Amino acid sequence: MLRVTRWLHTFLRVRPEEMRLVLVMGFILFFNSIALQVSNIVSISGFLSEVSINNILVLWIIEMLLIIVSTAAQSLIVDRFNRLTLLRWMSLVFVSLYVILAIMFAIGLPSWLNYSLLCLFVDQQLYFFPAIYWILANDMTDMSQAKRLFPVIASFGVIGDVVGLGISAAAPTILNFLHLNSSVLIYLIIAAFLCPFLLSFLLKRTHTRQSNAQSTTVRDSLTEGIKFVEEVPSFRYLMLSMIAIAVVMTIIEYHFLAATEAVYSSMDNFQTFYSLIFLAQTIVAIGLQAFVTGRLIDRFGLKNTFVVMPLFAVGCIGWALGFPGIGSAAGSYLVAKLSLNSVDDIARKTLQSLVPEERRGRVSMFMDSYLFASGVILGAVIIGLVLLISPHIPSIAPDIIYLIIGSILALVALWWILRMRTVYESSLFNWRLKRRQRTASIIDKLSI
Repeated sequence: MLRVTRWLHTFLRVRPEEMRLVLVMGFILFFNSIALQVSNIVSISGFLSEVSINNILVLWIIEMLLIIVSTAAQSLIVDRFNRLTLLRWMSLVFVSLYVILAIMFAIGLPSWLNYSLLCLFVDQQLYFFPAIYWILANDMTDMSQAKRLFPVIASFGVIGDVVGLGISAAAPTILNFLHLNSSVLIYLIIAAFLCPFLLSFLLKRTHTRQSNAQSTTVRDSLTEGIKFVEEVPSFRYLMLSMIAIAVVMTIIEYHFLAATEAVYSSMDNFQTFYSLIFLAQTIVAIGLQAFVTGRLIDRFGLKNTFVVMPLFAVGCIGWALGFPGIGSAAGSYLVAKLSLNSVDDIARKTLQSLVPEERRGRVSMFMDSYLFASGVILGAVIIGLVLLISPHIPSIAPDIIYLIIGSILALVALWWILRMRTVYESSLFNWRLKRRQRTASIIDKLSI
C-alpha cells in the first residue's frame, strides 16, 4: 500500500487525501466519455450513410445555433445553483433525450431524422457536460491542485474514449452476427449516462466553493462574459485565438470527413475506420494527459503552453495541403484534435481557475460555448462559400482553397497567442481577478 501511495505521489502527483475526489470525478468523466464516443461514432456514420457530406455543414450550423441558445439559458443558472446538483440534473436530461431517441428508432421513424437528432444530442453533450463538469472541478480544487490533478482526472476521460471507441469499432461485426443494427447502441448510451448521476452522490460531502452570484438575465450574463475577456488582456487575446482555431478545426474536420466519404461508402466500414483511427489517437492521449501535460505546464509555464495548439494547427494544415489523400486528412485531423484536447483544453481549464467563483461559470460558458460555436459557424460558412464558388474556378480544387484559408487563420491564431504571452503577467493584477487574488498569492500565479 505504501508503494502504491508513493507511486501515485511520484508519477501522478495525487496525495492520499485527494484520492477519493480524483477517482469519483475521474469515473464520472469516464462514463460520459464512453457515451460521447459511442454516440458520436454512430451519429456521424449514420448521417453520412443517409445524407451527403455537404449537408453536414447545414447540420453544424444548426448545432452551433442550438448551443448558443441553450448556453444562454444555461448561463442563467450555472452561477446561481449548486454545480453538483446541476451535474445530476444534466445527466438525467441526457438520459431522457436518448430514451426518446430510442423510441424513435424503435417505431421506425426516418433514419435521416433519427441520425440528425443524434448528431444534435452529441454536440449538446460535447459542450454542456464538460462545461458544468470542469466548473465543478474548479470549485472543488485550488489553483495548485488544478495544475496537478486536472491532467490525471482528464486521463480517465481518455480511457473512457478508448473503451467507447473499442465498442464502436467492434459493434458492426458483433451486431451483424446478431442481425441487429447500430441503433441498439442507444441503450448502452443511456446506461452510461446513468452512471455519472449515481456517482455524483459520492461527492456529497466534498467541500465545494459556492458562488454568491445574484439573479441575472441572459443579456447580463453574456455581457459579463464579454466584458471579462475584453478587460483582461490575456483572456482577450486568447478569445481571438480560440475563434480562429475553431474555424481551423472545422476546416480540418470537414476535410477529413470528405476524404473518408470518398473512400468508404457503407456505414459499417466508416464506423470501424473512424473508431480505429480515434482509438490510436486516444491511446496516445492517455499518456499525454496523465504524464506530460501537467509537467509541460509546470516546466514551460501556462502562457507558453497555449502556443502548442496554433503551432500544430499550422503544421496539420500544411500536412493536408502537401500530401493529399485520406492518410494525411486523417492524420492532420487526429493530431490537431490531440493537441486541442490533450494540451490546449487542459491549459484553458487551468487558466479559468483564476476567474472568481461568482462569475467563473458565465466566463467559462462564454469561452467554451459561445466562442467555439461562433467559430464553427464561421468555418461552416467559409467552407460552404468555397464549395459554391469552386465551379467558377475549376483550375483549383475546393479543398485547396479552404485549406489555404485555414493555414492563414492558423497563423493568425498563433500571432494572437504570442500577443497574449506579452500581457500575461500584467493581466494577473487586473481588477476582475481581484476576489480570486484574495485567496491566492500573486507570486504563485506568476509562476504558472
